[in-house]
Amino acid sequence: MIEFRERLTDQWDQFKGWHYWGFINDSFIAPTYTNLIYSEQFTGIKDKNGVKLFHKDIFKAFGKVAVIEKHNGAFGYWPDIPWKFLPFASHDFLRIDENGKCNQIEKIGNVYENPDLIPEVKGDGN
Repeated sequence: MIEFRERLTDQWDQFKGWHYWGFINDSFIAPTYTNLIYSEQFTGIKDKNGVKLFHKDIFKAFGKVAVIEKHNGAFGYWPDIPWKFLPFASHDFLRIDENGKCNQIEKIGNVYENPDLIPEVKGDGN
């Protein structure tokens, strides 16, 4: 499954909601084509509540809060050390079941609807 969510905005670039597109439930849903630069890909991981995690979501794991980023083609996050990106695929301590669910992670928001939750330490933005 390849799934994206597209951030919908008003004329002043204020967040208004999401449009989900891609190959979802065995059918293709088209993007709106107006804000494709705001599209974010599904990571393939669901949090402990079964909520899908997308690029730019904010999550809590092991007592830390982080933003899901994409760096060098991999999804992960910048921990307390700003120069060290940690891809999800290289984590031995994350246990992801056959349905893509990870019981150690909880989605708590995203950078557009909950900017107050964004942690102070960030990576290089790539």
